[in-house]
Amino acid sequence: MGGAARLALSGWTALALAGCFPTLEGDAYTTGTVVLAPPGGAGGTRPEALPGEVDPEGEAGSAFVELQYLGVAGWRVETPRTVLLTAPLLTRPSMLEVGRGTELAPDTAAILEALQAWEVGPLDPAVAILVGHGHYDHLLDTPWMASRLAPRARILGNTTTRLQALAFTEELGLDPSRLEDVSDLAASPRSPGEWIHLAPDLRILPVVGDHAPHFAGHTLYSGIRRRPLPAPPGPATEWLDGETLAFLVDVLRDDGSIGLRIYFQDAIPREPAGTLPAEVLAEAPVDLALLVPASFAEVQWHPEALVEHLRPRRVLVQHWESFFDPALAPPEPVAFTILPHFMDRLRRVMPCGDECIRVPLPGARFRIPISAGADDGTGGGSP
Repeated sequence: MGGAARLALSGWTALALAGCFPTLEGDAYTTGTVVLAPPGGAGGTRPEALPGEVDPEGEAGSAFVELQYLGVAGWRVETPRTVLLTAPLLTRPSMLEVGRGTELAPDTAAILEALQAWEVGPLDPAVAILVGHGHYDHLLDTPWMASRLAPRARILGNTTTRLQALAFTEELGLDPSRLEDVSDLAASPRSPGEWIHLAPDLRILPVVGDHAPHFAGHTLYSGIRRRPLPAPPGPATEWLDGETLAFLVDVLRDDGSIGLRIYFQDAIPREPAGTLPAEVLAEAPVDLALLVPASFAEVQWHPEALVEHLRPRRVLVQHWESFFDPALAPPEPVAFTILPHFMDRLRRVMPCGDECIRVPLPGARFRIPISAGADDGTGGGSP
């Protein structure tokens, strides 16, 4: 066993010996389908309070964006015209398999079983799969799913993600042109970046991100690839993260104005990574932030600093559950993450506490009505 494998094994052994971590009360998790209030709050200001839900009957005729949680950091996002995915992990190798260096490969039966059990909508209309970094828990299933289930989707990620996915193109018959390195387009505190228009009603902006340490200041499987791989990555140690990205997702109205704005991360950034320049935030408020609690204790002022920066109207907490258990098993919090503590800190900086924070179980759906137009007080801007 090489040095990297021994380090990985010792790290995951430490996680295993740490035992169970505190979880939330059962009713704190969201299941089923929830219809959330439509966007509001002019000019990006924080409302004093938000209703937790709206009556679906009262929103008849409204256009919706529906988000379904697929576990870890996976989402299926459906606008009135378009489907977007963020990379899910439905193959769940055990901690022992990962730690001892087992060759990892998609478990196609497990993928299909989870999608069927959660009644996930069709993936073939998906225009893109967003991948923030190249660790196996985000990239392992993505090439196979793009090849077999989402044949139109572009895979958008960093340089390392592209090079690792590129190694699967021959065996899966995956067109290499669908694998895109969007790192050079990423926004940062000093640069507005460049928007990628995926469909008439959808655009995304990569954001320079970061990956917090897993434990004791150490980030597992950290590295950047510069050259193509001779073969697909196998054990977890070969699935390197690269330079992590977050994404801003704008759902556009027919007139081109911003109807809904979503911020997505699949790893916790250390400030100023993950933040945006003032001119981007001034275009429209962040209606929904999909935030990660895993290893939050390794980063100062997470989630406080990012929430104060983004000022989101709502937060959905994702990548909170252990990815060493089968996708359909009752989820437990990821090791070394004291989820109740994270939630307490998040409530303190959100304007309406539990009313605008949800922790979904895999399969849960959220429907958000898109407000009618730019003159409705939502503060939406033009792209």
